[in-house]
Amino acid sequence: MCSIDDAERFVKYTTKRRKAIKPHRCHECRRDIQKGERYYFAKGLMPGYGWSQVKMCAHCEVGADWLVAECGGYCFEQVREEIREHADDYRSVGLWRLTVGMNRKWQRFGSAGLMPIPEMPPVSDARRAGT
Repeated sequence: MCSIDDAERFVKYTTKRRKAIKPHRCHECRRDIQKGERYYFAKGLMPGYGWSQVKMCAHCEVGADWLVAECGGYCFEQVREEIREHADDYRSVGLWRLTVGMNRKWQRFGSAGLMPIPEMPPVSDARRAGT
């Protein structure tokens, strides 16, 4: 079951894609988003909790976009866990790549630097059929 099914929604929110002018922390993979990198920013009002804001690197945003296409949404700070669960259920190589990338904070194997931003894995046949 997707966590979005039982999630509380923001009452009011705004989203933007920004270019970092200083380092930020990705709320999904926990890596530092470096100056000059593009990232997703969301600020919203949650009932009973007040205002909160999250930042997501462009790499993790691919997983969030997949969850929107497959499940209809996602919960902030749970993208890695949701992608991992779906990788187990669907046995999808593309989802496993996202899981490994997030676990490694998108660092390349055996060399310095970030992995390239991944392509979005295909959504399931059931979702494409509208069921």
